[in-house]
Amino acid sequence: MNTKQQTQVTFISNKELKNRTIKKAKEDGITLKALLTMAMKAYLNNELNVSLQASNATYDEIFSDKDVIAKSNKLGVLLKKTNI
Repeated sequence: MNTKQQTQVTFISNKELKNRTIKKAKEDGITLKALLTMAMKAYLNNELNVSLQASNATYDEIFSDKDVIAKSNKLGVLLKKTNI
């Protein structure tokens, strides 16, 4: 990855969320920029997974059962590992 070419990322965030995150990052000895850069790299390297879950109004009632959801998630992990 070419680190010499840089760009600026700008987005709107909740002020309290930003301030609390900056405070925690400082406590951990890093900057917010470093934290967000690490998160972006981890995402690209499949080390950070993001998923969406539909609200109850948009999917079948069977998926409102916590056991079914847990089993579905395990199946998803298994399928991902086997590259199917």
